Amino acid sequence: MTTAADPKPYTIDDHPKARRSIETTRSWAALISCGLVAFLSIQAGSTTFDGIVRGLIAGCLMFILAWGVSVMVWREIVRAEIVQAREMVRERRAAARQAILDAQAAAAEQRQQDA
Repeated sequence: MTTAADPKPYTIDDHPKARRSIETTRSWAALISCGLVAFLSIQAGSTTFDGIVRGLIAGCLMFILAWGVSVMVWREIVRAEIVQAREMVRERRAAARQAILDAQAAAAEQRQQDA
Protein backbone atom coordinates (compact mmCIF):
# COMPACT_ATOMS: atom_id res chain seq x y z
CA MET A 1 0.00 0.00 0.00
CA THR A 2 1.45 3.37 -0.98
CA THR A 3 0.64 6.51 0.94
CA ALA A 4 0.84 10.13 -0.15
CA ALA A 5 4.41 10.29 1.18
CA ASP A 6 5.51 7.19 -0.73
CA PRO A 7 6.24 7.67 -4.41
CA LYS A 8 4.51 5.45 -6.95
CA PRO A 9 6.70 2.43 -7.68
CA TYR A 10 8.41 2.69 -11.05
CA THR A 11 7.45 -0.05 -13.48
CA ILE A 12 8.63 -1.13 -16.90
CA ASP A 13 5.39 0.25 -18.37
CA ASP A 14 6.46 3.72 -17.22
CA HIS A 15 9.76 3.53 -19.10
CA PRO A 16 9.69 5.40 -22.42
CA LYS A 17 11.68 2.83 -24.40
CA ALA A 18 10.97 -0.45 -22.63
CA ARG A 19 7.45 -1.13 -23.86
CA ARG A 20 8.32 -0.41 -27.49
CA SER A 21 11.47 -2.50 -27.28
CA ILE A 22 9.68 -5.46 -25.70
CA GLU A 23 6.92 -5.37 -28.31
CA THR A 24 9.39 -5.14 -31.18
CA THR A 25 11.61 -7.91 -29.82
CA ARG A 26 8.83 -10.39 -29.24
CA SER A 27 7.22 -9.66 -32.61
CA TRP A 28 10.43 -10.13 -34.57
CA ALA A 29 11.34 -13.26 -32.60
CA ALA A 30 7.93 -14.81 -33.29
CA LEU A 31 7.98 -13.88 -36.96
CA ILE A 32 11.50 -15.18 -37.57
CA SER A 33 10.97 -18.42 -35.67
CA CYS A 34 7.63 -19.06 -37.40
CA GLY A 35 9.14 -18.58 -40.84
CA LEU A 36 12.31 -20.52 -40.08
CA VAL A 37 10.54 -23.51 -38.54
CA ALA A 38 7.96 -23.62 -41.35
CA PHE A 39 10.68 -23.42 -43.99
CA LEU A 40 12.86 -26.07 -42.36
CA SER A 41 9.91 -28.39 -41.78
CA ILE A 42 8.84 -28.18 -45.40
CA GLN A 43 12.45 -28.67 -46.56
CA ALA A 44 12.70 -31.74 -44.33
CA GLY A 45 9.78 -33.37 -46.14
CA SER A 46 6.74 -32.42 -44.06
CA THR A 47 3.58 -31.50 -45.84
CA THR A 48 2.97 -27.80 -46.32
CA PHE A 49 0.11 -27.85 -43.83
CA ASP A 50 2.23 -29.58 -41.16
CA GLY A 51 5.13 -27.19 -41.78
CA ILE A 52 2.91 -24.15 -41.38
CA VAL A 53 1.29 -25.55 -38.22
CA ARG A 54 4.72 -26.25 -36.73
CA GLY A 55 5.84 -22.77 -37.70
CA LEU A 56 2.81 -21.21 -36.02
CA ILE A 57 3.37 -23.23 -32.85
CA ALA A 58 7.04 -22.25 -32.80
CA GLY A 59 6.10 -18.61 -33.40
CA CYS A 60 3.65 -18.63 -30.49
CA LEU A 61 6.17 -20.23 -28.16
CA MET A 62 8.92 -17.84 -29.22
CA PHE A 63 6.55 -14.89 -28.74
CA ILE A 64 6.09 -15.87 -25.08
CA LEU A 65 9.76 -16.73 -24.56
CA ALA A 66 10.99 -13.48 -26.12
CA TRP A 67 8.51 -11.51 -24.02
CA GLY A 68 9.79 -13.11 -20.81
CA VAL A 69 13.44 -12.57 -21.67
CA SER A 70 12.82 -8.97 -22.75
CA VAL A 71 10.99 -8.19 -19.52
CA MET A 72 13.85 -9.65 -17.47
CA VAL A 73 16.43 -7.63 -19.39
CA TRP A 74 14.46 -4.38 -19.17
CA ARG A 75 13.79 -4.92 -15.47
CA GLU A 76 17.54 -4.92 -14.88
CA ILE A 77 18.06 -1.90 -17.14
CA VAL A 78 15.38 0.06 -15.27
CA ARG A 79 16.92 -0.89 -11.91
CA ALA A 80 20.34 0.28 -13.09
CA GLU A 81 18.87 3.57 -14.34
CA ILE A 82 17.13 4.13 -11.01
CA VAL A 83 20.37 3.52 -9.11
CA GLN A 84 22.21 5.90 -11.45
CA ALA A 85 19.55 8.58 -11.05
CA ARG A 86 19.62 8.27 -7.25
CA GLU A 87 23.41 8.62 -7.26
CA MET A 88 23.18 11.70 -9.48
CA VAL A 89 20.63 13.26 -7.09
CA ARG A 90 22.92 12.53 -4.13
CA GLU A 91 25.85 14.16 -5.91
CA ARG A 92 23.81 17.24 -6.80
CA ARG A 93 22.52 17.57 -3.24
CA ALA A 94 26.05 17.26 -1.87
CA ALA A 95 27.29 19.91 -4.32
CA ALA A 96 24.40 22.22 -3.39
CA ARG A 97 25.08 21.74 0.33
CA GLN A 98 28.75 22.48 -0.22
CA ALA A 99 27.90 25.62 -2.20
CA ILE A 100 25.63 26.80 0.62
CA LEU A 101 28.33 26.15 3.22
CA ASP A 102 30.91 27.97 1.09
CA ALA A 103 28.55 30.93 0.65
CA GLN A 104 27.85 31.03 4.39
CA ALA A 105 31.56 30.90 5.19
CA ALA A 106 32.28 33.68 2.70
CA ALA A 107 29.47 35.80 4.16
CA ALA A 108 30.76 35.24 7.71
CA GLU A 109 34.26 36.16 6.64
CA GLN A 110 32.95 39.30 4.93
CA ARG A 111 31.08 40.27 8.10
CA GLN A 112 34.25 39.85 10.15
CA GLN A 113 36.21 42.05 7.75
CA ASP A 114 33.50 44.73 7.81
CA ALA A 115 33.37 44.79 11.62
